[in-house]
Amino acid sequence: MIKLKTYLFHELSSYLPLLEGEEFDALVARGKELKQWTVQELEELKERYNCAKLKGVNITT
Repeated sequence: MIKLKTYLFHELSSYLPLLEGEEFDALVARGKELKQWTVQELEELKERYNCAKLKGVNITT
């Protein structure tokens, strides 16, 4: 289960630059609801998303 969770976390991270801000917020909210991600994992996702935005990665779909 932990390996699957780690795999999904990294797969999700790779798609972050494609998410709109509202989509990302909804994803985080859903993860919290389902208790799928730890607080640390959610913070890491948020940081990766913000870094992608700052680097000028096209975050629109």
